[in-house]
Amino acid sequence: MKRPMDPHVHALKKLIEVRDASENRHEALHHLALLERSLRQMKFMLEHLVRKNHSLKCLMAQKSKDFEEEVLKLEAKSAELTKVDDRMKLAEQVARFGVWEASHRTETMTISQGLKALLRLPAEQPLEMSFAEWSRLIHPKDTAEVAGIVAKAAEEPDFEAELRVNLPDGTTRWHRVRAQGEFVEGRLVRGIGMTIDVTTERETLNALRAAEAALQREKRGLMDARERLRDQATHDGLTRLWNRTAILEILERELERGCRQGHVTGLVLADIDFFKKVNDTYGHQAGDAVLCEVTRRLSSVIRSYDSLGRYGGEEFLLVMPNCCVERYASRVERMRSAIADTPFLAGDTAFAMTCSFGSVCSAPGRTTARDLIRLADESLYRAKALGRNRVEVHERTGARPPAMAGRD
Repeated sequence: MKRPMDPHVHALKKLIEVRDASENRHEALHHLALLERSLRQMKFMLEHLVRKNHSLKCLMAQKSKDFEEEVLKLEAKSAELTKVDDRMKLAEQVARFGVWEASHRTETMTISQGLKALLRLPAEQPLEMSFAEWSRLIHPKDTAEVAGIVAKAAEEPDFEAELRVNLPDGTTRWHRVRAQGEFVEGRLVRGIGMTIDVTTERETLNALRAAEAALQREKRGLMDARERLRDQATHDGLTRLWNRTAILEILERELERGCRQGHVTGLVLADIDFFKKVNDTYGHQAGDAVLCEVTRRLSSVIRSYDSLGRYGGEEFLLVMPNCCVERYASRVERMRSAIADTPFLAGDTAFAMTCSFGSVCSAPGRTTARDLIRLADESLYRAKALGRNRVEVHERTGARPPAMAGRD
């Protein structure tokens, strides 16, 4: 196919033909005008192409600049990510933790370098392992715990648990697992979590608990020792009654309370008759046994809120708070009968023992313990003088003992 002739070339040929053929001037001018117009169009197109080329160059330059800036940004972000990754690895090493991702579709786990280091896996071990490989690392006693974790993860998006892991070197470490599950249509498809080595924490906690338990034992020991010392300081070693100091303090307190509340406080001094004969005849062990038996018999007939103490060698002091004056003497008489009515034993030998009682009640208003003991002591001496094995109530009490049999 013949290529069409360029219009400009055609015009030139026409001009030459006109010139050569000596055609008229008007036709030549017409062709010149056509040529001039063609030249102007060519110039316009050329200028347009130059402008367009310049725009393209500017656009390419801007795009190139933008591209370079994006490359620099990506390089900076890449460097930043590298730093973050390095810091993450350092944090995993320092804080002894690692991260992992579990896929329930493929039943595989992908672990971080930090977790690989925690598990002390060999360098050639890949970062991806199957669930079966992972389960072999779990301590046999915690396999049920792992089953519970999986069941819990299927119900709750977030969970936490602690379990033991057997490391390749034979040691066992405690790991705390914190994870979050991803669900699709109600099914767990993926789990992302973090594992922390809490062995040192648990060992420290166990040590603290052991130390606390030791401190508690020591505290209980000190409290027991304090109670023993307090008991030794306030109780008689043989009869386990209040000792002289303690019973006098009780008397002071009851008198103070009776004064405030308007109650009468009774005081009884009891002395075992002819006690020295028991020691001389049957020995001091028999005398100790008599003291303990007298303590038992007196304790069996007094009220639960009365206080009985060993005042001296064979003397006993009884404090009776909120005492009824009309029934006071009969109460003391029951004490005398409890001693005198039943024989005592020294080995296979039975013998009778009695006690003399001097008693008094506090008067309305202020009464001192010293005054009350003095009045009770006077009554006791009177009981001894009148033949022993009897109760003497001081005159200021306002009550007299019932008739009783005496004993010389």
